[in-house]
Amino acid sequence: YGNDVEFYNNSGGRSVTAASGTYVISGDLIQTCVACGGLTGDFNTNDPDVTIAGGVSIASNSTLSAPPTGTFSVGGNWANSGNFTDNGGTVTLNGTGQQTLSGQMTGASDDFSNLIVTNAGVTDPDIIFSAGADVTGTFTASTASSQLQFLAGGTYTFNNVVLNGQAEGTRVYLRSSSTGTQWNLVSAGTQSVSNTNVRDSNACGGDTIDATDGTNFDATHNDCWDFNTITFTISDTSIGFGTLSATATRYATGDGTGSGTETEAHTLVAATNADNGYSIMINGNTLTNGLSDTIDYIGGSNTAPSTGTEQFGIRLTASGGSGTVSAPYAAAGFAYDLLNFPDIIASSPGPSTATTYSIRYMSNISSLTEPGSYSADMTYVMIPNF
Repeated sequence: YGNDVEFYNNSGGRSVTAASGTYVISGDLIQTCVACGGLTGDFNTNDPDVTIAGGVSIASNSTLSAPPTGTFSVGGNWANSGNFTDNGGTVTLNGTGQQTLSGQMTGASDDFSNLIVTNAGVTDPDIIFSAGADVTGTFTASTASSQLQFLAGGTYTFNNVVLNGQAEGTRVYLRSSSTGTQWNLVSAGTQSVSNTNVRDSNACGGDTIDATDGTNFDATHNDCWDFNTITFTISDTSIGFGTLSATATRYATGDGTGSGTETEAHTLVAATNADNGYSIMINGNTLTNGLSDTIDYIGGSNTAPSTGTEQFGIRLTASGGSGTVSAPYAAAGFAYDLLNFPDIIASSPGPSTATTYSIRYMSNISSLTEPGSYSADMTYVMIPNF
């Protein structure tokens, strides 16, 4: 059809039933009811494929009945002042210019079963919801660079949600019609959210939205969206050298008895989905006794153990994930850069699965080291860079 297609009635009730096959409408699909007893545009009975280049306009006191399995794509605006019967079918918004959805889109007589957005035109936003909407099946926006605007204060009950801009550089954008005023998303079904940029969304009316795969961006003022994941654990919080000697290097162990050979004292495990990874920092003091006597810390240069000389230092190794040990703690020797504490000991440049850091502690004393029970308190802090 080269122009608009209009279903028109100005008297009693009327139903227009489309035959099976394929309908391509280059203009709008319009339903007009002028003082009539009802009008139904029936695409349900024969289930044709319908492609509408323009918009859909459903007049008051009229019903548009969609095909249950056939294609039903709309390239223009959607305006419903009457009723829309979805019949379990799918409406696809595939325009290349801005599309606005208005009117009645909630409740059993007006909701969508499945709604798909493929519009990714040059207009910002591509899709405007100027009223609340319900999708009883699945709402899908998985085309690169699609930009959607929702009515500030409006409620969107989308049972299942699929959002995916395909890459971080082409994320799907979800925005409010009034920056700073939230729009409400209620989703109690399945969720698949990747490569999505969200702002001003309140999803607390349904399940918390799981956006933790590391590809999504929290553009602020979102509630009940879970974007960030951080894992940071330590295997043992109390370790020891045993008895130190001026004639042999000692290494700390988890059981506190110490060892004469280098060994792992405990481990840190770090993981995050933060876009810019993380840093792990150390803070604390050197080995000190009750009289405030200290054992010299090595400093910022990686240094081999030297028997008979006061030394206290650490070194780390890393396995798994994308985390790496930072200098001067990565080489075969030991370091303890107390003058620059808090000091970065490890980091990851981007999202990382779990990296296990094995930490080794070394100490030497001299024949002049003051006797006593020495200890040090150290704190490890992980800082994600979202």
